[in-house]
Parts: sequence; structure tokens; C-alpha cells
Amino acid sequence: MAHPAARLLILACGATADHAAVAFPTETSPLLRAVAPPRPLRADRVLAGPELRCTQTADTLGTWEPAPAGLHDLDAGDWTGRPAVDLLDEGLPEFLTGTTSRAPGGESFGDLIARVRHALDGLPQEPHRSLLVVAPLVVRAALVALLDLPDTAFHRFDVAPLTLARVSGFRTPAGTRWNLQGLAPLG
Repeated sequence: MAHPAARLLILACGATADHAAVAFPTETSPLLRAVAPPRPLRADRVLAGPELRCTQTADTLGTWEPAPAGLHDLDAGDWTGRPAVDLLDEGLPEFLTGTTSRAPGGESFGDLIARVRHALDGLPQEPHRSLLVVAPLVVRAALVALLDLPDTAFHRFDVAPLTLARVSGFRTPAGTRWNLQGLAPLG
């Protein structure tokens, strides 16, 4: 018999100037504007990724703590801060459609998924509701990891800033089984 394990809300942080410019964001990219959730999000604890945009988004939700290591945004290496239009001749199309191509000096989407999967394995499994505030690519990687999907499913989720994913987990003899309850813009 399955027993409730957890409810997990995963919120993509608010937009930055890098998002607006379709550039790989830097760690210190601030939010374009303050984020005010249209309705309160109930959570027993709020965890935020290390990027400024994540902590600024979490600030609007009240008290928060750092997310486990491994839930930081994609390491875009040499492409960090650069607009996508400038990277078309540098392998960006192949990178954006696969999971094994790496950004120069950075990681692949497959690397991101593996890192996020490992970090999520370390989250406590007791019944509670946690809210993670992370980068949009981390939301996508978390859904692939939690739902035990192939890495190629990473490209099948549209996650804009302030998209909220709701998942529920149930303990089974084989481990925790996660189910997607919803994926929609906040509010």
C-alpha cells in the first residue's frame, strides 16, 4: 500500500533582463521587477536556489532557506550572459535540441538533469509540503528526474519565469513515486 510522502511545489524564479534578452543568465542577474504572488503559496518550508533571481523571488514568499547543493541553474560556461542570437554559429542549435551537447566550458542538459536528480534524492521524504524556488531550466530538469522520464523529455516542458509545478510523492516498496499534479503560470 502506498503512503503519502510529500507534496512539492517547484516555482521558476521571476524574469531578469537576461531572460528578456534571450541570454544565458548570470548568477547575479536581478529580477526585472518585484514578484508578488497573486495568492499565498502554502508550504512548510521554502528553499531557494543560490542565484540572486531565485533569492529575490523567495523573499516575496517570506522566510526561506538555501536549497540543497545541486539545484543551481545550468552552467552555461562561456555562453553565460551572452544573447542566444550571438551563439547560432557556436553550436547553440544542437545544444538546444539535444541533451548531450555541452556549452563550451559548461554542462549539457543531461548533466543538469543528473545533478538535479541527485540533489532531489537528498530532500527529506517525510510528509510535508516544500516549495523550491529555482531557475526555469532546473524546474524542467526536476520534472524529468522526479517523473523518471527519459532525458529527451526535458525539451517537452515549457517553463517560463513564474511557472509553478505541483508534484506529489508516495512511498512504495520500490521507493518514492512522484506524480505531476499541475504545471501552470503562477496565479
